[in-house]
Amino acid sequence: MEERTEIINEIKKNRYSLRDKYKDLNDDVDLIKELIKNDEYVIQFASERIKNNREIILEVVRKNASTLKYASENLKADKDIVIESIKNRPYGGGFEYASNELRADKELFMMAFESYPLVLEFTSEAFKDDFEILLNAVKRDGAALAHASERLKENREIVLEAVKTNGWALAYAPNKFKGDKEIVMAAVKQGGGYVFENASPNLKNDVQFISELCEIDSTIIKLVSKKTRKELSAQKKVVIRYPYPEEGVNQLFEPNKDYWDRGYYEEIEEGIWYNVFVNEATKEGIPTVKKLEKIFLEKSAKFYELNLSMYEEYGQINFFVPNNESKFTLDEMTEIIA
Repeated sequence: MEERTEIINEIKKNRYSLRDKYKDLNDDVDLIKELIKNDEYVIQFASERIKNNREIILEVVRKNASTLKYASENLKADKDIVIESIKNRPYGGGFEYASNELRADKELFMMAFESYPLVLEFTSEAFKDDFEILLNAVKRDGAALAHASERLKENREIVLEAVKTNGWALAYAPNKFKGDKEIVMAAVKQGGGYVFENASPNLKNDVQFISELCEIDSTIIKLVSKKTRKELSAQKKVVIRYPYPEEGVNQLFEPNKDYWDRGYYEEIEEGIWYNVFVNEATKEGIPTVKKLEKIFLEKSAKFYELNLSMYEEYGQINFFVPNNESKFTLDEMTEIIA
């Protein structure tokens, strides 16, 4: 008895010991019943006979729906057990592990679907081709478009609703919709600028459309050609924002300890990046970003991508001035900070 208690305690500490060290005990019903009280995942190392024990499988799926995956094929086809694994469970419960026949059962599917529309992935082709089911699914999570039938992926209403709830669903749309301006606009509004990488090549060269999208999220500019960026900049269609340069940074000025800790600039083809550090004393007098923006705009050239970061011992200001604006000078900056 004492030895059995030690074995139980050892397996409780490490369930894999049932697989490796005590494999000869994996058909012991009483042992498994005791172990699943503490760890339902022990069932994966039980014998096939125990995995076909209805009482034990019911117990583990009530504790954790995903343990249905370890049940026998016979019990995966047991409707009552599958219902037990689904009801009141998030993410569709154990629906994905049910038998093919039960995953095609509309009652069970709708139970799982209620909590998680993406269970559409695991159900029958008939439900994936049902317009009402698909429309319901994509209105809740556009990613469900990935599991739609080919016929419904060609349905514009379905695709538009999908990108409204998940902009990245554009990736699952047919090519004709990746070139649909209304659909792409809706996708960017929901998912942000990087969603535009899934748009058609034609739209990536449409200067007017890109300028409209940049009003939503200017990161789109990083996804278009250099030629398109130049055209946008020349026409002043959009404020061009660029990532900070990582190499070739030049010193901007000799530090003036009254105001500055250090400062750098980097000239790139489209303009100049400034990266300026102020000392602790100056930092105390720096206003909020919004107030600083107003002061900059009143007293200096236009600038973009203003970032103001405050640390314990210094402050840091980053901003970009494009070539088509007057250049920003150190004297102007000093005047503003002072």
